[in-house]
Amino acid sequence: MSLNSMSSLFPGSIKCLIACIIALSSQGVKLSLQNETDKRLPKLVVFDLDYTLWPINVTAEPQFEQTNGVISDVNGKVLHPFDNIPEILQYVKGLGCKIGIAYQANYTREANLLLHWYKWDKYIDYKQILPGVHTTHFANLKKESGIDYKDMLFFDDEIENYFDVGRLGVTYHLVLHGVNMTIIEDGFKRWRRNNPIDLKINKNNKTM
Repeated sequence: MSLNSMSSLFPGSIKCLIACIIALSSQGVKLSLQNETDKRLPKLVVFDLDYTLWPINVTAEPQFEQTNGVISDVNGKVLHPFDNIPEILQYVKGLGCKIGIAYQANYTREANLLLHWYKWDKYIDYKQILPGVHTTHFANLKKESGIDYKDMLFFDDEIENYFDVGRLGVTYHLVLHGVNMTIIEDGFKRWRRNNPIDLKINKNNKTM
């Protein structure tokens, strides 16, 4: 269930707790501004799909069609992704990062079909689109890519996944209303904060 869905189900006290978690998460990004010269990047940037790259729930709306390049559901409603997703994916690739998808899906064919129709496959290096928990998805991504968890950054809209992937060492960045360039850059800052530069001190107290 996405954060958007949870907001209508939980009482005020629970929503306040979630808001506090988000606020603390945002505060962590601000701390990374202490070192603006740090331009390191994660090796693998991973995206969820629903409410992260597109504003739909494939599980709830698993039937789509494409006519003359226009994607719509069975009721004829046109399905647009969030703005500038191809440009964002191209930007991340241009920085030298690998791109992965980690998506908990029972309708794997439909999710893959949308990626193909939106012409995003050319940007994606690794895909984990299958039922199951994200810990399994990331274990598979690690095995397939050879990239350590600490070198991965995950953009996702479900706050509970913060705890699941965080235990692995993956940096998690919450997405509320789809990714954009500001969210991407904030995610990079969070990853740097979670992976501080190891400054070794020699005997003369000089940094190495």
